[in-house]
Amino acid sequence: MPGTGHKRHTPTRMNTRVLLAIIAVIIAVIVLSQLLYDFYDWNQQQSCATSGGRNCGAPRVQLNQQ
Repeated sequence: MPGTGHKRHTPTRMNTRVLLAIIAVIIAVIVLSQLLYDFYDWNQQQSCATSGGRNCGAPRVQLNQQ
């Protein structure tokens, strides 16, 4: 309708930039969480290796002494 001042909603450069920024943040969060999990796993392996196998997450075997 001409003259009413009502514009149709069209994506602008600003909206596109905001959407790209949101997508970039989501991707960054996914990559960061994967890196943190990989570090956690590496740290567990190092803890197991340096403790002589005591901190490896396996259940302890109780030996019955007779």
